[in-house]
Amino acid sequence: MQAIKRLTGWGDRAFFKLMIALAVPIMLQQALSSVLYLLDNVMVGQLGDVPIAAVGVGNQLTFLLQIFSFGISSGAGIFAAQYWGKRDLANIRRIEGLTLVLSVVVGVAFTCVGLFAGEFFSGIYSHDDAVIALSADYLKIAAWGYLFQTLSLCLGTILFSCESPVLPMLSTLAGVVTNGVLNYVLIFGKLGLPALGVEGAAIATVIASVVNLVVLLVVSYVKKNPIAAKPKEMRFDAAMVKGFFKVALPVFFNEALWSVGVSLQSVLYGQLGTPVQTAMQILSTVDRIGFILMAGLGKACGVMVGNAIGEGKPEQAKLYSQRMRVIAPLAVFCLGLVLFALTPVFLMLYDVSAEVHAMALSVIRVYCLASWLSTLNFTIVIGTLRAGGDTLRASLIDLGGLWLISLPIAWICGKALGLPITLVYPLMFIGDALKAVAGTLYTRRNKWIKELK
Repeated sequence: MQAIKRLTGWGDRAFFKLMIALAVPIMLQQALSSVLYLLDNVMVGQLGDVPIAAVGVGNQLTFLLQIFSFGISSGAGIFAAQYWGKRDLANIRRIEGLTLVLSVVVGVAFTCVGLFAGEFFSGIYSHDDAVIALSADYLKIAAWGYLFQTLSLCLGTILFSCESPVLPMLSTLAGVVTNGVLNYVLIFGKLGLPALGVEGAAIATVIASVVNLVVLLVVSYVKKNPIAAKPKEMRFDAAMVKGFFKVALPVFFNEALWSVGVSLQSVLYGQLGTPVQTAMQILSTVDRIGFILMAGLGKACGVMVGNAIGEGKPEQAKLYSQRMRVIAPLAVFCLGLVLFALTPVFLMLYDVSAEVHAMALSVIRVYCLASWLSTLNFTIVIGTLRAGGDTLRASLIDLGGLWLISLPIAWICGKALGLPITLVYPLMFIGDALKAVAGTLYTRRNKWIKELK
């Protein structure tokens, strides 16, 4: 009984108080981000199959941007968490300066792709000329918000790592409210404005991205929180760049290769036809709901583990990791059961064909029952190994499951054998299962704690 209490944290009020204080704002911030995504999907969903698919294809570029930005911001978060454990504000702000420069480079690069190569990019994911043309129009507008998005992610991650998750949540709320109002006005042509459809959704998203960053910066400098740095405080030297890339490069390449792998799955969906692509786009909305809880608990684990290591308490870091590897998957599994029951109600929001409806119902229910595996992997890779500084091992485990198992299964079964997506999608979770086994075995060896200098 004592072992169960220790493993679950039962009765440890300090542990649960810290976990909730970190996880709830992160979950609310993720929930707001998902609302932003859901607003686009549902409102555009009223326009028909082609607009839904077009926005889904266009958002693949946004997805890639977020993954690259996540690689950079994760590196910042790893260092910031351990520095915050030591209350080393000077180095936190130097890391901030370095990662902001990298974020600008990534944001500008993706903006150029959206502006000048949107049609080519969209053609990778769809063979439908109508979808490609509409998606390219969407990207020419949406791309203007990419720089604001990547900067917001970087600054928000540093604040999370410094146990200040409330402001990113509030700035995201400001962006979501802006996006929701403008979506309604611009997509459907309200308040005397013309109905812009997909282009209206893109404009709303850009403006919302600007609002998010402005709120984040203004409040930070008024309140003088950890990211409110003067330019001279953000100067970094060669030694910091070297140390950062030693830790962050495995994360960056992990996210880059992972995003390419997931994008190849999306390419496959496009080649299997617009109905499949539309069904998987609807699934992505539900996936974001599950990600709210997964990310909240997983990122909270990372902050708790990183801060404990920075404070010189490795045994506490190990205990936090063990507990979160039980709590997070269990919580997401319970959420999955609720979503499983509500799936038919959720699908009533979409005006799609009977074929798309049937496919979406099937894949969503598979996701609901299997998403706890993804949560366990997230907690191991993001919340434990990366937070502990063992980014190389985290990358090997993460990429191995995707590239060696899930991706080959998807292409062989979907493209070569021609199996329906309702069979292909469940088989892809084999990769998650094997990754969870490998990750669990490695974390139990407790060789992942590496104090960063």
